[in-house]
Amino acid sequence: MSKRTLSRIDPVSLGKWSALVSTVFSLTTLLIYVPFLFIGLSTVDVALTGLLAAIVGGIFFVAFLIAVYAGMGFVMGVVIGYVYNWFAGRFGGLKLEFEDR
Repeated sequence: MSKRTLSRIDPVSLGKWSALVSTVFSLTTLLIYVPFLFIGLSTVDVALTGLLAAIVGGIFFVAFLIAVYAGMGFVMGVVIGYVYNWFAGRFGGLKLEFEDR
């Protein structure tokens, strides 16, 4: 087993991974949200045109939210990368242990 210290993280790389994770979480939320959307729409007495408009509007809103989550995830990943690098430079990085296989 070897011990190593993580002394630096590439902020852009962390930002990309954070954006990916945020996108996956928002897609998971979408899977939970969609059934409730249709349940809510089924209880409303509106014309078919209004129902279609609500569905299309909901789809665009959800797509917008996914993009916002991905963007926020990227920005926060970059910020966390820079903050980690600052702390690691002054106080030392994370100590990690690796197994040799």
